[in-house]
Parts: sequence; structure tokens; C-alpha cells
Amino acid sequence: MKTQKEIKSKLKLIVPFLVLLNFSPKWGYSQFQPVYDLRTNNLITPVKDQGNCGSCWAFATIAAIESNWKKTGYGTYILSEDNVIDCHSFDEAPCYGGSFFMAHALFSRHGGTLLNANDAYTPTIQDCPLSQTFPPGPPSYNEEIRFLPKDTNIMKQALIDHGALATTMFFNIANYNSAKYKYYDNQLDATDSLYPHCVTLAGWNDTMTFQGAPGAGGWIIKDSYGINWAQAGYFYVSYYDAGILSETAYFPNRQNVPMSVNKSNVYFHDTYGWVDNFGLGSNTAYGLVKYTISPSGSTISAQQIKRIGTYAVEDNTTIIISIYKSFSAGVLSGLITSQSLTCPFKGFYNFSFTLPSDSIGTDIYIKAQYQTPVGKNNPVPIEKYEANHTSGIQLSSNSCWVSTNGTTWIPTGQGSGYPFDLCIKMYTENAPKATFNMNTDSICVGGSIMFNDISALPKDSIRWLLNGTYHGNMPMENIIFNTAGQHLVELVVFSGNNNDTTGKTITVLPLPPTPLITQSNDSLFSSYAHAYQWYDNSGIIPGATSNYYVPQQSGIYFVLITDQYGCNNMSSPFNYIINNISEISTEDIKLFPNPFGNYLNIVCQSKPGIILLSDVYGQIILQSTLSSYKSTLYLQHLNSGIYYLHIITTEGRRIFKTLKL
Repeated sequence: MKTQKEIKSKLKLIVPFLVLLNFSPKWGYSQFQPVYDLRTNNLITPVKDQGNCGSCWAFATIAAIESNWKKTGYGTYILSEDNVIDCHSFDEAPCYGGSFFMAHALFSRHGGTLLNANDAYTPTIQDCPLSQTFPPGPPSYNEEIRFLPKDTNIMKQALIDHGALATTMFFNIANYNSAKYKYYDNQLDATDSLYPHCVTLAGWNDTMTFQGAPGAGGWIIKDSYGINWAQAGYFYVSYYDAGILSETAYFPNRQNVPMSVNKSNVYFHDTYGWVDNFGLGSNTAYGLVKYTISPSGSTISAQQIKRIGTYAVEDNTTIIISIYKSFSAGVLSGLITSQSLTCPFKGFYNFSFTLPSDSIGTDIYIKAQYQTPVGKNNPVPIEKYEANHTSGIQLSSNSCWVSTNGTTWIPTGQGSGYPFDLCIKMYTENAPKATFNMNTDSICVGGSIMFNDISALPKDSIRWLLNGTYHGNMPMENIIFNTAGQHLVELVVFSGNNNDTTGKTITVLPLPPTPLITQSNDSLFSSYAHAYQWYDNSGIIPGATSNYYVPQQSGIYFVLITDQYGCNNMSSPFNYIINNISEISTEDIKLFPNPFGNYLNIVCQSKPGIILLSDVYGQIILQSTLSSYKSTLYLQHLNSGIYYLHIITTEGRRIFKTLKL
């Protein structure tokens, strides 16, 4: 892979008599038409003039982006080359030359590109609008870049898929046929230009011939010297030219600029992007970076991670991005998500994510595993110091690490033994953060829970979901749960084009079976439960909390039972009729003393069987079995009050007597 350093040396040094590796063009494939011209398809913007300035790299870059935006239907935009040559931050002066790497370093950190109307071409003045307090915003972001291998078939497909390509060539005027606007040079030597020239690939023509070339076929080239040069600014280069396609790039996957409330944020340690490669003796290595979510703009807002970007330094590199919440004592924990991508070409790739919002102050750790083809043992893209190129570098501290195995980490950056930063960027957008509370997460069937939205501002609106179905949009939402089981309640909070969702699972417990009331003699009994409460038509009967109750009068009665989880159920009404209870005459039963004290004597002409003593609430105080006609009950533990005596004789008679203590 040609790094920025290698490209930079090409820009400024001539290698005499250098003959490029044999290149066998692959044209004439059945899937490609013999002629393809972006001009006739209205997929390229007008020719511009760089003037007497070494800015061809910026013009080729911008031409490729403008064409791509037309190709993808985004529209026709005339973008600013001045933005690129003035704002890149490298040591190179605006007209001193550059590379597609340098352009991408600017774009990947959202430094443009601007409209030409916002930053007109003034090559003799270095005036970067991005340094102003309120710089004009770009119409769109181009965070990614691809570098293509020198393969005609791949180039043609890229032209069809992505529009114009930015490429390089070495130009020797002696090899240019000005009458036919054709260029062919079979080798690079001292007669060629001292610097490679960046141009724009705008199509092809398989039938075109070039004097001296071993075969037909040539590229359509858009240059940047105005319409008075060549054929209205265009000329043609043979497929067999020794210098053409030395470095070819395009900028795919344009990103929309979010609305102001969703301001985009870029976290990076590599201002200068991919400067070199690093390895630890294997084609697999790991990088780890730390970022802390910080406020951006005038509004304090949570942020959502939208994309993680990094470079594939070789064709067919596999990259795995994993995001963690914690890194302590050299151990990563709290895995949020992971994503893998095999990258067919060298370049910068974004990994897109849909994640919940993170609060200001949240630490994010991003681990990147790089695996290049066997034998390519420097798989990690890095930014480092290079004299006269990146001398303004400010290395990070305690924010970057490398590893051979993804578990043992070596620090890099300021003060370490590895003075470089890693090329891993994190893109976020301002977003709401959904938060709510409630009084319980467990309830019985038929119960309700009040949910309260406590999400921090800003937010436009909210939406409550119950098991994925819309339920309401009020800040406080009362939800009744009518079926048992697990129910998911979610709060969705909206702000601009972003939203955040949080949810909690509610356990809804089933009700106990409906209790059944039965009557036995003068008592009402409930079916088994954990706890009981008896009611009459007037409401709750105080103290009537056992599984049976002895009513004092006919009427309608209910029992409410409760299970061990606190869920309850009410019985059907029970119509109680007193028909077997009577107060017998004094000659049938004698009670003394009455009022009684610590004891009570009972003399009954009928032989007693069961004796029950209850209070005025129907609560049974004493139950005894007697076998003689005269018995004594000892009642020292009772308080003063009215009590009821129930006697069921061995003959089946039911006797009821009111007593006073």
C-alpha cells in the first residue's frame, strides 16, 4: 500500500527510468459496452481551471465527488477546491501539492467539502473558512474513500457504479498528440514530469487507438486547466500508458448533514489520517481507542454512535469492530456490539450502528481487529510524525493501544514507546435519551402502573408502547394489565430525526381462583387461600379474616382471598339465611355467672357436643368438645365485651346465646 509518505515522495521526486510493473488491461468484457462517457450521461460537472497552482489533487478529488453526487441522484453541486487546499492542516502550502490521502483526512473529520459559493478558489490566499467562528456547513459529508487496484475491469465497474474516479498519471508533453488529444508513454523516465499529475477518469473507449501503443483502448480524462486546454478540457490516455492509474480513488457513501438539533460530532485522534502502517510481526493485529462523550454545540444533549470508521491498509482486509463500555486493569468489559466486514479494496470504511443514546461523560472503547492477507504484516493504520508533512501532530495520551491477541494491550501515543495514534474515528449525533420510572415492576392481573417520563431535554415528543403496540403519548401514562405474563413497556423519545428507546419488563401475576363459599350449620367457609377478608353489603367486616365466618343475621356475604404474591379475588355473593339458630329457654340451658368472669358454667338438658364462642365480628375465640351435661369453660384471657355462644348438641340441636363479660 502506498502510504501518505510514499505518495508525498512521488509528488516531489522523480525516479529516472522507472518502468512500472507489467499491466495487462482487461477490456472487452461482455458486461461492458465499448464506449462509456460520463459527459453523454450528464454525470459529470464542468471543467475547472487550477491555474498556476499545484492543486490538481484537490480538483481531481472534487470532480470525483461532484460526479458521484450526480450519479447517486443527490444533485448537481459545484464544490470548493479552495476548501481542500487551505484546510487540510498538513505542512504543505496550498499550491505545494497533495494527495487523495490528504483530502480524505480532511473529509473524514468533517472538514468540508464546502460549496464553491462558500469558499471560492483563491490559490494565492490561504483562507480556511473552517477556522472562522461560524463556518459555512458542507452540503454533505464524504467520510469514506476507496483505493482501486490497477485493473481495467475494476475501473470500468467503479465508473458505472460511482461516477468519475480521481487518478494520477505522469505527463510528458512530448508524448501528447495535441491534434488528436491523445497521450501514451510506454515508460517513466527523466523526461517525464517531476510530479505526478492528478486527473479525473471520466469514461473509456475500447476502440480508440494510440500511436505506438501495443493495443487499442483508452481512458477519457477530465483535466483541470480550463476549457481552452485539450478538447474543451478533456483528453485521452492509452490503457497501456506507464503512468496512468498509479493511484485511483473514489469517495462513496455520502452522509447527509443532520438537522441542527442532531448536530454531527466526530471523535478522532488522527488529524492527519492514514500516514503509515504498523504491525507486530503478524498479519493480524488489534487497535483500541478510548473516547468520552462530550458536549457539542450550544445544547447539552446525549449522543448516539452512528458510525465507526477505520482503514483497510490492504485489499481483502477483514476488520472486526467491537464497542465496549469499560477498560480496567487491561481488561475490556461491557460489550455493546460487534460487527465484521471484509473490505475488497484499500480505503476508509464505515461500520454503521443503531444504538441507544449515551449520556455526556460516558466512556466508549472501540477495539478494531485487522487481518490482512498472509505476508502483509503491518495491518494497523496509524498517524505519526513526518517532517515537512505532519509536523504539527499532537499525539494523544492514554487513549490508544495495540495488541497481538486482543487481550494484552500496549499503550501508544504521547510518552509511550510507540509514538503514533490509531486511525479509528467515531461519528455521533446529538439525540434524546429515553428514561422513565414507575412504582413497581410486578402487579396482579387487572392492576395498573403509572409510568413517568423523566427523559432529559431536548425532546420533541414521546410515545409509549405496550408489547410493541402504541399506547399513548402523555408524560405520565397509566397502563392497566389484564393478562398474566411478561409485558414489555417501552418509551420512545424523539428529537429531530433521532429517537431513543428504553424498555422495562413488567411481570403480571395471575389472580388466585375465584373463592367458593359454602355454609355448614351457622358458619360460612371459604375455599383455601393464603389470607381472607369477609364482606357484607355494607362493606368490609372488621376482624373477619379467617377461612370461616359466623354471620349474626341473614344477608349477602362475600369473601376476598389473597395469595402469597398479594393478588386477590372476590367470591360471588352468597345469600345467607338464618333458619336453624334459636335462643333456647332457661330450662333448656343455664349459664352462670352471667355476666361471667374468668369462667363460665354451662348446664344443658341436652348433652352438648360442640361449643363455639365468638366475638361480635364473628371471629371464633374458643372451640371445645364437651361430653357431659355440666361443663365449665375457663376464659381468663378474654377482654370485656359482648360474646356469642354457639352450642351444637349431640342430638343436632343448635343453640345460640348472647353473653356479657
